[in-house]
Amino acid sequence: MKRLFSRRCPMMRFAAILLLLTSVLLTMSGCAHTVTEKGGAYVDAATGISYTYAGFDWMPMDVGDRYATIKTGSTTYPLYTVKELSPEKWLCTEDGDLFYASGVTMPTLETFGADGLLLCRQKSKDTLVSNVDDAETVAAIVDRFLTGPAIFEPAADPIDRLELYLTSSENAGIRYHLILLFYEEPVAFTEDGFDYVTNVLMYSRALNRYVDGGAFFSTYAA
Repeated sequence: MKRLFSRRCPMMRFAAILLLLTSVLLTMSGCAHTVTEKGGAYVDAATGISYTYAGFDWMPMDVGDRYATIKTGSTTYPLYTVKELSPEKWLCTEDGDLFYASGVTMPTLETFGADGLLLCRQKSKDTLVSNVDDAETVAAIVDRFLTGPAIFEPAADPIDRLELYLTSSENAGIRYHLILLFYEEPVAFTEDGFDYVTNVLMYSRALNRYVDGGAFFSTYAA
C-alpha cells in the first residue's frame, strides 16, 4: 500500500503541474497584450505600437482571434486580430470597430479601390441579400455617393434599411460601410438646377451625408 502510494504521488504531482501550466497558457492566450488609450491613440504596452480608430464607416471583413485587452478610462474589453491581416497593422473589436497601426496608410473611400459590394440585412447577424462584383457598377455607386448632391436628413423615418459593404481586392481584409435607407414618401432634392425625388438614400454615419441611391437600389426594399 505504501509502495502504491509512492508510485502514484509523483504522477499526481505531474498531472497537477500540467493542469496548472495549461491553465496559465489559456489565461495568457489572447491576453498578453494590453492596449491603453493615450492622447487619442491606443498603445500596445508589449510592442509599443500605436493604433488609431479608423472611424464609423470602416470595418474588418472578418474578426479573427482574441489578441489584446484594451483599456479606455474605466472600461476594459477585448481586441481581436483581423483575419488574414497582421495584428501589428490592424486590430478590431468583436462588434467591428477597426484600428490601424502607426505606419499604415489608412485609405479613404476615394483611394480604397472598391471593386465589390455586399448588400446585407442586419438581424442577429448580417444576411446576404445581394453580391455585386462588377467593378464598373461599384465604381459608379462610389462616384454617386462622393459627387452626388447632399440631401438633408428626411423628417420621416425610413421603412426599411440594408447594410452596404464596399470591398476591395487592393485593400483586402477591410470594408467600407454605408447604409441604405428606404422611404415610403419620396424625398426631394435638387441637382444641376433640376428638382428630383427619390425613395432610396445612401448614408454615411461618419460623414453624416445622405445621397440619392435610387438609380441603383430602388428594387431592394422589403
